[in-house]
Amino acid sequence: MCLYQNPNPYFSTGETGITPRAEGHPNGKLGDVYLGFNPNEGGDDFRNSGKLLNYGRNGNTWYKKANPPIYGQIRKYTDVVRFETWGEVAGRALRMHYRAIFNRGPSTDPGAQQLLRGGQEMPCLYVNGHKSTIVWYDGNSPYSNDGIRSYNYGIERLSGIKRENLMVTEHWVAAIDPTTGLGVGLILNQGRAQTGYFCGPQSSPGRIDYIDPSGDNTYIGNNPLDILDDNCDYRNAVDLVVGTVAEIRAYAYAHSFRFKSKPEYRFNTQSRLGWSYNPGEQNRETLAITKHTADDGAAAITNGWKLYAYNGNAKINTPASAFKAAEFNKIYINLEAHGMSRMRFNWRRNKQTRELDSGKTAEEQYTWPEGKADREEQFVYFPVFDDGRTQTYEIDLSGKSEWKNIITEMFLNLNMENPQSTDWCKINWISTSPTGPIN
Repeated sequence: MCLYQNPNPYFSTGETGITPRAEGHPNGKLGDVYLGFNPNEGGDDFRNSGKLLNYGRNGNTWYKKANPPIYGQIRKYTDVVRFETWGEVAGRALRMHYRAIFNRGPSTDPGAQQLLRGGQEMPCLYVNGHKSTIVWYDGNSPYSNDGIRSYNYGIERLSGIKRENLMVTEHWVAAIDPTTGLGVGLILNQGRAQTGYFCGPQSSPGRIDYIDPSGDNTYIGNNPLDILDDNCDYRNAVDLVVGTVAEIRAYAYAHSFRFKSKPEYRFNTQSRLGWSYNPGEQNRETLAITKHTADDGAAAITNGWKLYAYNGNAKINTPASAFKAAEFNKIYINLEAHGMSRMRFNWRRNKQTRELDSGKTAEEQYTWPEGKADREEQFVYFPVFDDGRTQTYEIDLSGKSEWKNIITEMFLNLNMENPQSTDWCKINWISTSPTGPIN
């Protein structure tokens, strides 16, 4: 478990009395402080783990509670975050449950302590050995035993975390040993998976690998774009499965989770329902924050989701999904706008990259054969009333040639014309029905 909040960068003085920013990072890895406030289970750069509070085992089940260290710091533990992890061994699977309780105190600044990077890591799983082949499914016919895809990072010695997530349309990803055909699968509860591969010291002179000092290791992670508030009780669960690709995939098929085939969301349950937003950036030199989007926290979402749009980059996005474009061609958004006059809806299809310019490497060409999700046919602009009236807006996608296959992510830019820092809106629901979601 490895979680992320503001402030970013984050500097603190640990038990050694050393503050990374003030005195330089002894490992020469000052960049690690730019992960923000980053409590994690694994430890810091110097193999310091967290403070164990409780643990136990009963047969095939086990439990652990700890105050985690903050990554990028030096023996800096936090008592404002508590991690609880428990699991059960069941056949070839390890069923894992994660809980993180944040108690960082009140904040009067919307978005002050929320996500300023990629996704959360629940978990970030490092697998020892030469399981260099990543296997996944992101095709148009999920749960039909359609052909899978794979890529062997070890052939090119591609050392490091991949720059963009895999967006799967079946909820699993696996790290497989190309020699034996055996490996470990991660059964997801959403569609965003992080992957990576770390070459051993024989190919990276001077590199110390604390996971496997003598060889290579592979990374696979469940990577939801969840916003974590100052005070929250964040939970997640995944299964780890050992075996062949066929066995891992069969386990996922028997798993009860399935992606929604249509976007149906009503914001009234003190939850963002897996949605995220583009919060902004922080200047590494001046530490000045440029905010794009913020809200009042998940607990305030009881009668619509109030969003602050500070500039033209304000944007929200769905959780990673596998919406079937053939099942609907209109989306309805019920909202009230204050100061806004024009919004933009766009989407990302399976096998498309969100940010990277496709084709820079053989791995990127293979992973995203459909290119970048920036084509004109993937954008729909629509006017909104800026007087605070609640209106339902129809987005017609029937004439869009790029509305096809599986939609893995949708985006809504909140203010595309004359944005002002005082603009805001409240979204009540998003649905494929003009009367809203059934729930």
